[in-house]
Amino acid sequence: DNELQIEQENEKQLKEQLLETRQRVADCEGRLRDYLAQILHMESGLEAEKLQREVQEAQVNEEEVREKIDKVRGELELRGQQSLRLENGLKAVERSLGQATKRLQEREQELEQLTKELRQVNLQQFIQQTGTKVTVLPAEPVELETSHPELEKEPAFQTSSLKRPSSSRQLPSNLRILQNPLSSGFNPEGIYV
Repeated sequence: DNELQIEQENEKQLKEQLLETRQRVADCEGRLRDYLAQILHMESGLEAEKLQREVQEAQVNEEEVREKIDKVRGELELRGQQSLRLENGLKAVERSLGQATKRLQEREQELEQLTKELRQVNLQQFIQQTGTKVTVLPAEPVELETSHPELEKEPAFQTSSLKRPSSSRQLPSNLRILQNPLSSGFNPEGIYV
């Protein structure tokens, strides 16, 4: 039970980390779109037109205009580098997200396997604890002398703690199912010791 609880807590933490990683990816994508929009806006010529108006209004010389143009080009190049870094960061986050998703799937498979093993252990403990003192809920009367040829083909299943009666008479089908709990799909609610 403690191992199962620990696995469930680990699974919960992984899911929270996965959700947080997806949120960070979404934030990075949003910022990347904003930077790309700014770059496109600057490349469309709006910044160049603004510089041209400033030149005309201030009557600056050609050298100052070139310096401002170079400055704008430098800013554009810087924004391009920032955009490239953001794209690389986004790819790294996507890789981390894929790895986290893979780890989460592996943990889910481990949890499923542990659950199966726990059920098997509980079933074995039940068989060891019940021994031969097994009773069933009242059922409809069944003629004990009635033969069931279709059940004779089933392989006999015996354990050290749960054995068939030594009587040569064929058991009714509902009692034979209880005598073989593994093949009948263990149902603790219908069996009392």
